[in-house]
Amino acid sequence: MIRDATYTRTDLPRDLEIQVLAFMRAEWGDALFSGDDRYRDQLWDEPGALHFVRTAGNLLVSHVELLPIEAPGRGGAVLYIAGVAAVLTYPPFRHEGHASHLLRKVADYTASSPADIGMLFTAVDLESFYASLGWSRLDGTRILVADRTPDDVIMVLGDSTMLPDVVRLNRQW
Repeated sequence: MIRDATYTRTDLPRDLEIQVLAFMRAEWGDALFSGDDRYRDQLWDEPGALHFVRTAGNLLVSHVELLPIEAPGRGGAVLYIAGVAAVLTYPPFRHEGHASHLLRKVADYTASSPADIGMLFTAVDLESFYASLGWSRLDGTRILVADRTPDDVIMVLGDSTMLPDVVRLNRQW
């Protein structure tokens, strides 16, 4: 029986945390786990982060992390971004709608939160997947991460016309 749950970082059950880390390590290896982080056995502490999961008993089926991100907005206002990260579904459960289901839950949560817009970074081959769920591609030159244009495709959920001409972020997620 598939079960949905949402956890804060500190409430995420340890067995699920280990499974998220194992998948992230296998999928994104050196990009996230270099130096001493190769031995990391706990997720990063992200204040306000939420973990949306689908499980079968103690087995992690799919996961999406939602990060509250603040950036400079128009006219000196604060731009509140619902940053989507660590979208994963274990290979035996792919193409069954698990990540889509969680991303719809994230979209519903974001719509009722103080976030101005949802944003994620992805590979070009996943753009159509996110587009099928209502996300749209943002011109990559409108985003600067530590004063550099990211290589990834940037997708947003919501009205991108409210964004400043250039969104300056201090990190990518």
